[in-house]
This record gives sequence, structure tokens and C-alpha cells, in this order.
Amino acid sequence: MTIDLAQQMTGPVWAFLVVFCRLASIIMLFPGIGEVYVQRRVRMLIALPLSLLFSVALADKLPPMPNGTTAILGLLGSEILVGIFFGTLLRVLMATLETTGSVISLLSGFSNAQIFNPALASVGTLPGAMLSITGVLLIFITGLDHVLWRGVMGTYDVFQPAGPLMFADMQQSMIQTVARSFNLGVQLAAPFVVISVLIGLVMGIMAKLMPQLQIFTLALPVQILSGLLLFAVIFSGIMMLWLERFGDDLRALQMV
Repeated sequence: MTIDLAQQMTGPVWAFLVVFCRLASIIMLFPGIGEVYVQRRVRMLIALPLSLLFSVALADKLPPMPNGTTAILGLLGSEILVGIFFGTLLRVLMATLETTGSVISLLSGFSNAQIFNPALASVGTLPGAMLSITGVLLIFITGLDHVLWRGVMGTYDVFQPAGPLMFADMQQSMIQTVARSFNLGVQLAAPFVVISVLIGLVMGIMAKLMPQLQIFTLALPVQILSGLLLFAVIFSGIMMLWLERFGDDLRALQMV
């Protein structure tokens, strides 16, 4: 027995389904909501009412239901792909903080101290976990999540439903976003690079002046203590700069 999907769906149901495919794919990777510690049913409870609201607001941008099951599945599959693409871009922008934490950990002697990072659902560095969790918290505290939801609606101006998938542009956007994310992550950790170089220079001079001194035993506590003090001093600055650049990257992606 074959089922013709075109005969089973009316106009409002079709509009809801088209929006749900893209929106649910983005929510799956959305900062704060798409984390591993958020239950699937919670994401579903968020995606269903938002899809209903978006389907009404975007009614003039949604295509009519095509004829045939194959065409319907193809259109829904493209919407899922677009949603995963934009959700991955958001996740890459969030990974900036993990990059910063990894560099800080490497330069401050915290490399061997690791903890489960819920933002990545894997074991990560202590500074990276703290920065990632704080970043998600600041997105909701500052109201930046509202900007992200408006950006989700803006994706319908970039990739219109039933329109051609611009794979070359998607690839280029992903490459540029990854490059900007990594570049910013290293820049945010630049003070630790300077401190690490200065400590290494001082310890090298001391090793030449006093060869009998155990430099490694002396350098490691100094490196850890200076890293903790510097992290406490510039932590707020790192987060403020990241929030500013996060908004700039969203505008560069034409999501807001």
C-alpha cells in the first residue's frame, strides 16, 4: 500500500512541516538548547510551538506543496540540510571559547587537569569548560538569544525554501567561520602567550646563571600562579570581547 504525502497534508500542515524541519535542525545545535544535557523532549517542546509561530510569520516566504512524494521529501531534506548548516556555524562560533581555553591551559600548566565539558559532551580543559559554560550563560543573560532567534528567521532570506542550495557559498562560509573562530580564540589568549614567553625567558636566564638550580621545579608553580592571576584579571574582558565579536560574526553571516 502506497501513501501519497501530497494527499495527506493541507496548506497549514505543510507550512508547519517545512518550518519545523529547518528549525528543529537548528535547535539541535543551538547554543544552550542543543547541549547534550538538555533532554530531547525539551528540545521538541521548544521546536513545536516555535515552528507554529514561524510558519505563520513566514507564510508569504514558504513555497506551495509540490506534487509527488519524491519532490516533498527532497524539499524537506534540503530544509534539514540548511538547518544543520546554520546550526553548525553557531556551534563553530561557540567553539572559540574552547580554543581560548585550550591555549590558556597549555600555556598555564593546566594541560593535565581536565574535566568533563558539557558544552562539548567530552573531556576538556578547565579554562575551556569555564569559558564555554559562561559563554552560554551570557548569551541568555544579555538577551543575545533573541538576536539568534531573529537570525533564524533571517536564514529564510539567505536560503529560501525550494530554492537552490548554494553549496559553494556554504563551503566558503564554513571555512571563513572556522578561520575566524580559531583566530579569535588565539587572540583572546594572547596575554597568556606574552606571560609564558616572559617566564620562559626569565627561567632561561636563571638556568644560565645558576646551572645547579632545578628550573622546572621552580618554573611550574610560578607558571600556574601567574596563569591563575592573569585569568582572574582578564576573564571579564575575554567574555566581553567574545560577545562583541560573536555579534559581528552573526552579522557577517547575514543572520541578523
